[in-house]
Amino acid sequence: MQIVKKTYPSDGNFILAEVTDADKIYAYLTEQKLVVRNRNSVVKNCLRITVGTPEENKILLNALQNYKS
Repeated sequence: MQIVKKTYPSDGNFILAEVTDADKIYAYLTEQKLVVRNRNSVVKNCLRITVGTPEENKILLNALQNYKS
């Protein structure tokens, strides 16, 4: 996905992803009723995404693919 610039290694059940505009993407995902954490104030343009069930992950990926900047 072009909006994802980098993912950081993790041993936990979450992914820290650097995106093109964390604030706008976070707002969009919230409108879609998807819960992620905006970590922009800690790590520039990063969202923390918890790994969920296969169905939850599919819904999130679909939402990210449909995001229009």
